[in-house]
Amino acid sequence: IFFGSSIQYLENPFKTLSELLKKKITYLLFIDLYLTNSNTFYTKQSHYNFEATHSFINIQKFETIFAKKYSILNKNYSHTIRLNKVGFLDMSNFKKKFRIKSSLNYLIKRK
Repeated sequence: IFFGSSIQYLENPFKTLSELLKKKITYLLFIDLYLTNSNTFYTKQSHYNFEATHSFINIQKFETIFAKKYSILNKNYSHTIRLNKVGFLDMSNFKKKFRIKSSLNYLIKRK
């Protein structure tokens, strides 16, 4: 299953991820994940006069969800182009402790 820059927009990403674990899915590919070393937090993202809830998921919690049933085959920085810059995330409106440098990609395989 492919998740392209989408998990962070779910109302309850942990519930969705937990539901995935009940399925016998061989591979999970996550592109452009917004993971943080801080506690998971939610904010509003504004684009073109539209607001959407946006989560920043704690990286350890994300990886722990899959640890028993899945192995991480690949984890790397996302090279998504934003504002004509590769990998750029403008987080200047966040306090420094909440900023992330880059979004991440994960390829995960069922054990």
